[in-house]
Amino acid sequence: MDEFFNTAHCDLEEIHEHSDATYGSAHDILLKHLSKVGIASEDMEEADFILNRYDSESNPIGVVSEYPSIAVVAAILSAQKEFEVSYSVHIDCESCGIIVMPESHIITYSDDQDGDKELKSYGFTVLD
Repeated sequence: MDEFFNTAHCDLEEIHEHSDATYGSAHDILLKHLSKVGIASEDMEEADFILNRYDSESNPIGVVSEYPSIAVVAAILSAQKEFEVSYSVHIDCESCGIIVMPESHIITYSDDQDGDKELKSYGFTVLD
């Protein structure tokens, strides 16, 4: 999991108004919203969503997801509306990745058919 949290990040100090408090608050808000969809945790390995605010602070904030559903993306979009600072969120899926940017922009990526299938389970249309 450490490897995931250390990929594709930018320096938090470059984010306007970032602080340890706003970063911690963003994690708390994400946990609250993702807990409405499934089991979200920073401690448990047997959860639908795993976050770790202490392992590697990064932007986007990393969420390992074992729950492929459009409800996950909707929960993150709702959570971002409550963030004090515009943090992005990276959903690390089994075979694909989804980055939910501020202002509701979403970037998806997949390297193979399994990833494309997983993106579809999150509610995205995959073009050939």
